[in-house]
Amino acid sequence: MIINTGGRTDTVQYYTRWLLKRFEEGYVLSRNPLFQHKVTRYELTPDQVDCVVFCSKNYAPILPHINSIAERFHTYFHYTITAYGKEIEPGVPGIDESMATLAKLSEIVGANRIAWRYDPVLLTSEYTVRRHLETFERMASFLSGHIDRCIFSFVEMYRKLQTNMPELIPLTEKDKEELAAGLGAIAPGTEELLPTPLGRQLVKLPLPPRLACLLLRAREHGYGALAACVAALLDERDPLPLADASLALRLDRFCAPGDDHGPFRRLRQWAEHMARLADIPTGNGSHTSGASLLRTARQQLPRLGEVVALAYPERVALRSGGNNGMAQYLMRNGKAAVLPLTDSLARQDVLAVAAVDAGTRGRIRLAAALSQDVLEQLFRSEITVSEDLSVSPEGQINARRRRRLGALLLDDAPLPRPDGDACALALCAFIRDQGLRVLPWDEPARQWLARVRLLHRTWGDPWPDLSDAWLLDELETWLAPHLDTCTDLRQLSPARLAHALHCLLPYPLPRRLEQLAPVHWQAPSGKSHPIVYDAEGGPFVAAKLQEFFGCEDTPHIADGRVPLTLHLLSPAGRPLQITRDLGHFWRNGYPQVRAEMRGRYPRHPWPDDPLTAQATARTNRQLARSK
Repeated sequence: MIINTGGRTDTVQYYTRWLLKRFEEGYVLSRNPLFQHKVTRYELTPDQVDCVVFCSKNYAPILPHINSIAERFHTYFHYTITAYGKEIEPGVPGIDESMATLAKLSEIVGANRIAWRYDPVLLTSEYTVRRHLETFERMASFLSGHIDRCIFSFVEMYRKLQTNMPELIPLTEKDKEELAAGLGAIAPGTEELLPTPLGRQLVKLPLPPRLACLLLRAREHGYGALAACVAALLDERDPLPLADASLALRLDRFCAPGDDHGPFRRLRQWAEHMARLADIPTGNGSHTSGASLLRTARQQLPRLGEVVALAYPERVALRSGGNNGMAQYLMRNGKAAVLPLTDSLARQDVLAVAAVDAGTRGRIRLAAALSQDVLEQLFRSEITVSEDLSVSPEGQINARRRRRLGALLLDDAPLPRPDGDACALALCAFIRDQGLRVLPWDEPARQWLARVRLLHRTWGDPWPDLSDAWLLDELETWLAPHLDTCTDLRQLSPARLAHALHCLLPYPLPRRLEQLAPVHWQAPSGKSHPIVYDAEGGPFVAAKLQEFFGCEDTPHIADGRVPLTLHLLSPAGRPLQITRDLGHFWRNGYPQVRAEMRGRYPRHPWPDDPLTAQATARTNRQLARSK
């Protein structure tokens, strides 16, 4: 799992305390965009997170605390520092302050973990090509040695951006080439900053990069004519405002012969122009002309979903249900989208979305149907296959084989033979979450554990610390090897659990355990009684009072270091006295007990002097017969 801290907002700058708290507590809660009442907990631990990516324009707030994250996780830092002042980027520190912060960040995490972002590059009357190059050179001179890479990109001239920033001057092809070459030349030896062959082709097309890239990729696939028409439609305001989101309806109208409607006419000319720039041929191999372009594009309409998916791969969507008159979809990027059930596309299982409203459940405005077969063919190399294991509340493994494309679940099938090691680890995680109580403890296992713990408290080494905390922390070490064939925790028998525990004692400790903390204690009567080790007050043994006659000293275990608590019972097995000082009991407690019990249990011996009497579990009659 990769954590991006700056995907939607500059979390580092504006929510520093919250971000640090999440990593301190080790989790983050995320609300499902489709089902608002469902909240998922994601663990922010090194075993779950492959990398933490930071994206920010100001690292100063988090700089004193960055080691608390960078020392535990793989990290990478994108630091945006541009030439713009506060009139364009309010709330962002000045250039000199930002560069000083980057230098400090580099000292902490290293230059190889930082990328300087000089983007987006835009032009105004103040921020000219020359000013960009001059400012970049000054910044590069200072930052040399603190970073080893820089990323830059050109601004995309969206309509919203043109409305909000009327001062923007559109970048020409010449401007892009001059900036790319100039910025690359400022940093010698960084050839990766120079335009690639693909980049040189893209700057020749007067389109946003993703639409320009679409033309070139579609040309390679043989449906460039359709892509040119799609690019013309998507680059402009919708020429056919409909309640229906079908892009196919608009393309059908766009490619219809004899329709000289104003907007369509202009868009066709624009499509023809781009097709010529991209060197897109018609179906018969000749270069594109107006009529042949539209004719060929109409023939290629069955590939419309594929074309849109190439342009907006992050927006391919799967239907996830319907509610309140809306069909619900989940896009590859994890965002939810909706479509009225009255829409012609609402029954489609797979959509390639070209336009969607912002928000947690944006309405789809333009889309095309796409088959799942084509979807999987297009993105075959990006589909991931995982064997996911979960454990039910009863401890049963649920193994699934899942194929995913981003947030999209393409296939979910039972896994008949899950990997044994993976099952063992999943069960260990379940036990750690639920506690040791879910294990099949029997009385011998409980007592064995208590015996070892007693000796550890008494001597320490070599007796291991088998506390609950240690057992939970080390489940993968001591228990997992004994779970390799289990797909259900109920398959772990008490005997198997006991064997796993016994393996924690190396030779010769098992033999010493029997000597120092025996399972049974032999009373003076000759009868053997179990020692209970897991009692709150320490180990104890329960036996009839008469079995202690003649014994003045309290018995000990562990080479005389641990006294046994004695539960002295009546002939009926009811407790009469609990003591750790048997001699004191005979002198002070026994006379009263004798006075109360001899009438109630006349068949049993109640001698005046218990220290001279014979220890026995027999009645007076049985004693007489044995003589």
